[in-house]
Amino acid sequence: MGYSAEDIKRLRPVPGLQSVAAAIEHMLLAAHALGYGSCWMTGPLVAQEAFEKLLGYGKEKFIAALLPVGVPNEKPSARPRKDLNELVRFL
Repeated sequence: MGYSAEDIKRLRPVPGLQSVAAAIEHMLLAAHALGYGSCWMTGPLVAQEAFEKLLGYGKEKFIAALLPVGVPNEKPSARPRKDLNELVRFL
């Protein structure tokens, strides 16, 4: 995609990313508990340089994900779940 070696190094996951992922999941659960809808988005991060300019930070930082939050227009019913025995087998 034409990325320089520096950009590839900057865009690769870093060791602390697992902690960030756990925090994101907690934020999604908290938003849901408060009646909000959200989703974990990484696709728009291909525009990292635009976010750097828009939000005023430099290449020493990066965005791990975007979490749009809002009030959902509808609340779909829960999908049926498979029985645990269909998913797990104890030996």
